[in-house]
Amino acid sequence: MLARVAPRGSGSQEVDMSVTLCTDDAQNITARFVRNELLWFDEDANARTRHPYKKPVAAALILCDWQNAARTANLVVLNRGYHATRGANVTRREQELNATIGFLGLLFTSRYPSSVQGDALKTRIVYRGTHASVKGCANRADPETDGYDQLAPRLRSKYNAQYNWNQIEAHANRDRETIEKLGVPYMDTYIASALRPGGRMRGSCNHFCLPGPIDDWARLLLLHWT
Repeated sequence: MLARVAPRGSGSQEVDMSVTLCTDDAQNITARFVRNELLWFDEDANARTRHPYKKPVAAALILCDWQNAARTANLVVLNRGYHATRGANVTRREQELNATIGFLGLLFTSRYPSSVQGDALKTRIVYRGTHASVKGCANRADPETDGYDQLAPRLRSKYNAQYNWNQIEAHANRDRETIEKLGVPYMDTYIASALRPGGRMRGSCNHFCLPGPIDDWARLLLLHWT
């Protein structure tokens, strides 16, 4: 694992981690995680925006470069960092996502010449939607006794506004619309994770324990690709 402290002493880490999952006679099967919270496929933009403030205590954007990882991958799972955006940034977010998917389509089409770009996007890439965070998760029944229709107003309310959690569903819906128009499979985790407040880290309703719900996401990906 490569973990380096972000510039200017913010304390946040940039993470690029590779793990050998299994081996066979032909090749090793490797999973690689590269953290780029905005999914920018642009080395110059990543470098300029990685840490936009000079104050040592300022929060750092985690924008590791990931072009080389994408170029060597056979399959790619995309997911954004847990951020809410407003105003003009919503349009910019959509434009950046379109550009990123376009670049990936060209990359995979060049590696697999028999496929047109649309086929490469459908078979080689999955976009995993953002999960739900529920304030007071430790005090709720797991699984939820209420259905999602009853739970949704609580998730969208000011009660659940910590770190803009109440805006994440709307962002996920917009991302899904963009992704599906581009022909990339969308893996929805929001509703399922909203109904399972358990399995979170103690005192942090946005972070999961392992083993936990994230293992089910991995199983769903395996089903999709096999």
